[in-house]
Amino acid sequence: ILPSHGSIVFNGVPLDNVASLNQRLAYVMQQDAHLPNLTCREVLHYAALLKLRGLTTEQKMQRAEAMLLELGIEACGDTRIGKPEGGGLSGGERK
Repeated sequence: ILPSHGSIVFNGVPLDNVASLNQRLAYVMQQDAHLPNLTCREVLHYAALLKLRGLTTEQKMQRAEAMLLELGIEACGDTRIGKPEGGGLSGGERK
């Protein structure tokens, strides 16, 4: 292995601790892995319950609702995810 050097920056700010990336970044699969019978809101609630640590259930639900607004998909919050072949959210909304 050849020696290398460099720095890691996030939005132009140097990161002293690579572990801090876990709080700021997430991997998004290119293949849809959503349960088609759940609504957009239910998927976000489910993800919040599984992934957010150190928050109360109420805080997790509030964070999920805020994400609907931030992503601009509050209008389809109660729409079922559906399948890529048709029905439910559009491809862009699904991503």
